[in-house]
Amino acid sequence: NFFVREKPLVTPVPLHWFRKNKRGFNQSASLGKHIAQKWDLVFCENLLIREKYTAPQAKLKKKERKSNIKGVFKINNSLRILIPQYPSILLLDDIWTTGATMMEAGRVLKKAGAKKVWGLTLAR
Repeated sequence: NFFVREKPLVTPVPLHWFRKNKRGFNQSASLGKHIAQKWDLVFCENLLIREKYTAPQAKLKKKERKSNIKGVFKINNSLRILIPQYPSILLLDDIWTTGATMMEAGRVLKKAGAKKVWGLTLAR
């Protein structure tokens, strides 16, 4: 398996704290924990922070999704040290519709120094 050889850091697309508290869990984080354990990879739930609350992407049109998600993610400064240690990152999300969320989160990781970012979703 390519991911096992690369040994990427596994991290989920984060939920805003309000939505996570309302739902009770982040389904992408749950998926990430299982994948990391199965492939013997390091899992980091909080590498990315969703600092802005946004309308749910599912209720928006393609063009609206891109602008809705722009600038909502940032790197958790206390975990930034992991990026040079794990230059490859496996980013997980539950659903890929237009790819706007995954692309924005990947852009933030690359800007922070990640050399490779792979996206993996449960459904499309």
